[in-house]
Parts: sequence; C-alpha cells; structure tokens
Amino acid sequence: GPGGGRVLSRVNRLLIRSLGRVRSWLVSSSLPLYRVLAVVDQADRVGSCSVRGYPLKLSIKDYCDYAVFKSWGDDEPETLDWIDGFEPDAVLLDIGSSISRFSLYAAARFRDRLRVYAIDPDLRLSHQLARNVALNGLGGQVTGLVLAASSADADVDVVFDYRSPQAHVGSVSALASGVACSYVVAARTIDTLVGTAVIRPPSYIKIDVDGYEVEVLEGAKRTLGSGVVRSLLVEVSPPTKDAVVRLLEAHGQRLRRTVPILPTAYENLIFVGDPTTSERAEEPGARERTTT
Repeated sequence: GPGGGRVLSRVNRLLIRSLGRVRSWLVSSSLPLYRVLAVVDQADRVGSCSVRGYPLKLSIKDYCDYAVFKSWGDDEPETLDWIDGFEPDAVLLDIGSSISRFSLYAAARFRDRLRVYAIDPDLRLSHQLARNVALNGLGGQVTGLVLAASSADADVDVVFDYRSPQAHVGSVSALASGVACSYVVAARTIDTLVGTAVIRPPSYIKIDVDGYEVEVLEGAKRTLGSGVVRSLLVEVSPPTKDAVVRLLEAHGQRLRRTVPILPTAYENLIFVGDPTTSERAEEPGARERTTT
C-alpha cells in the first residue's frame, strides 16, 4: 500500500546515502581502488593537494582528471617556473586551458594579484573550470570564456568525440564514424576580445591548442604589437614551430627557452617581449628608420 511505498522510498534514500559515504571513504587518491572506479567513470570526488606549497583542490570525474591531479606539481615544471616568474598585478590569458590546472595554480600563486582568463571551446571543461574555481575560492580572479581563439571572428563547429577527453575544432572524421556530435561556438580573435573590453590586455599568454597556434597568433597581432605582452609560452609540434617563431619574432618577442615535452614530439617555447621593439614596430615609417 501507500505506507509501504513510503517506507521503501525512505530505505532506498538511506541506502543510497550510506553507500555514497562508504564510497567517499574508500575512493581516495591514495588507494588503487580509485583507479578502477575512475577508469569506468564511476568516480566523482574532490582531490586536495599542495602544488609548490600552494593548497589547491581539483574536481575529479574520470581517470584523465585523476592523472592531472596526481602529476599537478611535477608535469611540465617549466610552465610552473614560467608562472612563478610573473610580476604581480598582471593579466594571464590561458588559451586552450583544458582542465585549467595552470590557470588555477597561477591564480592561487598570486592570489588577488593576478587576473586570469581561461579560454576553451569545450563545454564539458567549462563546467569543470567553474567548479574548480569555486572550490578554490578564485571566483574574483578567474574568468572562463567558452569560445575558440582564432584568426577571424566567426562561428565554428566543435566536435565532441566521446572516446576523447577533449573536444576539438573541426575533427569531422569522428562525425563520419558515428561516435561524435558537433555543436557551434563563437570564434573570436584576441584583438577583438581586447578591443571590445571582454578581457583586459594580457601581460602573459599561454597557448596550447594542438596545431592551431598560428591561427591564434594571427588574431593577436595588434595586441602583440602594443608592447603590453611581457612573455608567452606556446606549445608547438614540428609542423608549426618555425611559423610560430617567425610570427612572434616579427612582433618583438624573443625565443628564450625551448623545452621538449617527452615522450611526445611537442615542445614548450617560452618567449620574452621587447617592449621597445614592439612599440617601434607600430610607429609609421619604423621599417624605413631601422633599415637605413
């Protein structure tokens, strides 16, 4: 009868809560069991750790998140070194921010003294970013932008392949195989975002866009030429490395360091701006003065 149904409902709720508490206790980042649950996408917890002495929390929903969490302070140390060298009261633009581990570290490292904009077209990752920002109390410092940085303002298709931890712009082969769907996001140039005051002019720019580096930089020429960008860190692969170096050197950025990302063929290129060169490049007749 109705009474029996209500009792059964209460029992079910109690059982669910009890199992949830047990799982929260068992599912620890220090226990192998977490790996099993994460692989089958049954894990949903918050991991707490210290990255170079700064306490941080990360929402962990699958094994990819777990891998980032476990290697947060060890993976790509040159990127953490680069962030550690920021001047306070600056602006970081993190393009292709993914799970936003570096945005979060930078904001925590310079709490209340650094403004961070994290750009990524992946809708799922935008939810992760929002949760991670709230977990770390960084809502006043970090802003997420769900769009694609590009060489022109347009609307673009983003493909979500369920076999991959990330979405990608223009990966149509997955659509043809029937294992993906697409959605449309806005593509904007960095110059447009700065010029329309959507973001503040960036002092530091990090780019990790899997082959679209030149397109992103083509859309940031005015910003690069303004002299406000102090340094960039760009992840490149062999096909785009030379073009990225040429473009940035033409806008007053000097390649200071190249760091291989082993075991892949990717590299992190770290550039340092020369404001004097950038400002001269914007002046009428600058080319004639420097060549005569």
